[in-house]
Amino acid sequence: MRKESDIQKISDLILKDIRQEITEEEKLFLDNWLKQSDKNQELYHRMYDEKYILEQYRLKQTIDTNKAWKQVVTSSRRHFIIRYFKYAAAILLLLGAFFIYKYEITRESEKKNTVVAMNTIQPGEGRATLIVSNRQEIQLHKNCQLELKDNSGTKYRNDSSTLYYQAATQADTIAQAESIHTLVIGRGGEYSVKLADGTKVHLNSESKLRYPVTFRQAERRVYLEGEAYFEVSRDEQHPFIVEGKDFAVQVLGTSFNVSNYKDDDVSRVVLLEGSVEVKKANKNYKLEPDESLEIDGDNIRIKKINANNAISWKNDNFYFSNEQLEVVMTKLARWYDVNLFYTNQSIKDYHFTGFIPKYTDITKAFNILELTADIKFKVQDRTVVIMRM
Repeated sequence: MRKESDIQKISDLILKDIRQEITEEEKLFLDNWLKQSDKNQELYHRMYDEKYILEQYRLKQTIDTNKAWKQVVTSSRRHFIIRYFKYAAAILLLLGAFFIYKYEITRESEKKNTVVAMNTIQPGEGRATLIVSNRQEIQLHKNCQLELKDNSGTKYRNDSSTLYYQAATQADTIAQAESIHTLVIGRGGEYSVKLADGTKVHLNSESKLRYPVTFRQAERRVYLEGEAYFEVSRDEQHPFIVEGKDFAVQVLGTSFNVSNYKDDDVSRVVLLEGSVEVKKANKNYKLEPDESLEIDGDNIRIKKINANNAISWKNDNFYFSNEQLEVVMTKLARWYDVNLFYTNQSIKDYHFTGFIPKYTDITKAFNILELTADIKFKVQDRTVVIMRM
């Protein structure tokens, strides 16, 4: 097995060569490495054909290459043994999983693919169920055209996977009890809602948001199960409060992410901009931008992070930083709407760092994971079996 320093050197030299920054001595070292294996040559040429990836990666600036590489190499604990070719593939992982994705697609002729008997399972899409005040359920999807008026006078409409509320004018307002709607996103779904106060909420799979159709109280209070990204419309006179299962997040106007799944051991609040105050067990915790507050039972942890990575799920990728495979697979299972079965419980403790493209079929997602660990996947109907190589 190669030393970590050798592997780091090879990855750096490949990048330097592609950028045309390599010295003669470094070029000689790299040439010798290329002669050692056909797989080395294959990897190098595929990377060289994809120069533009480097530019995209340079713009992202979301991974500390040395730190991430060290995580990949030193994760040998708990049987996380990476074979030599997977070291090389991990170099690509550090450049961005979008290249690995393309790389794997072009390998259709190779029969070494370890995804066994894989069914094509497509990613989730924009769909949700809206439960209105009279408990009527309305099915929503990206092509659904809907325009209705609540009994309070508030109008709401659906357009392209987003539900929009328009607060009633004073002339339209009907004096009666506050109307409550619930937006439910199942497994394999995602949806957005723009509330009557202008606040935007993007909900992840298997999530639920309960909210007033019109905010009439001193506080703008909503209730969340699951995960959502909030862009809160500023109103200093009416604080916005997100109620979780055993905590509350209070803001005036800011952008933040809340992960609050009832089956997860840890709940998280991540702040992108502005400030938030998290209330838990009669204690208040203030967050600054690029900070994460983790709630694990009675334990509270605040740490610095890259907040954009934490909300990558609402864009085009899932990003994981030295995350347990069990956590990775749980998130993928929600998005692809599949069940999970581990042939050995110790597999759950493998770790993964990198991006997985969100809008790709499940085969490509598993290919990326297989590049960094001695595991393989088998899909039977909608059950994914995870096993050792």
